[in-house]
Amino acid sequence: DNEQNELNKSKVNLKELIQNIVYNYESDALEKNIDITYDLVDIYADIDKNKFSQVIVNLISNAIKYTDEYGNINIKIYEDKNNIYIAVRDNGIGISKENIDKIFGKYVRLNDERSIVKEGTGIGLSLVEALTKLHGGEVSVESSFGYWTEFKVKIPNILCDKKMEHVINSNSLDRVEKIKIEFSDIYS
Repeated sequence: DNEQNELNKSKVNLKELIQNIVYNYESDALEKNIDITYDLVDIYADIDKNKFSQVIVNLISNAIKYTDEYGNINIKIYEDKNNIYIAVRDNGIGISKENIDKIFGKYVRLNDERSIVKEGTGIGLSLVEALTKLHGGEVSVESSFGYWTEFKVKIPNILCDKKMEHVINSNSLDRVEKIKIEFSDIYS
């Protein structure tokens, strides 16, 4: 299935993308009185909007699922020279150390609180990992069992390509300008 492995990339504002996705899940969070807080800045990424949206949808819906009433979920994006990071942290039930390694396995239903509370996290996280890898990135998770869990997605910060693009464009512009100037010499 090649469709799955092809990325239809465009320049996407991650802040807007995340806000739009959370907007769709806000009612689920409100039902449980979960407070969603943001730490977002305008960061543009070169991504497949539909596929990358699935990554964020999975992380946010999982966070809501595994956070108790009156809990808090924080969504943060930031960047450095090489990477863009999206972190989704909840103060839910956490994941035990021995299960963290297994968590991305396909169809894994963890044999602890998570599976008792809600079944079916398995496929979601293997999809998150596959789609993130497709973007040249990786997913990591940290958790303190019983206190919090943070999923972090890291994708390459392709801004250097945009700078290159800019250089190429300004060069071609120079060429056009030069041609115009040469023509104006002929016609003057």
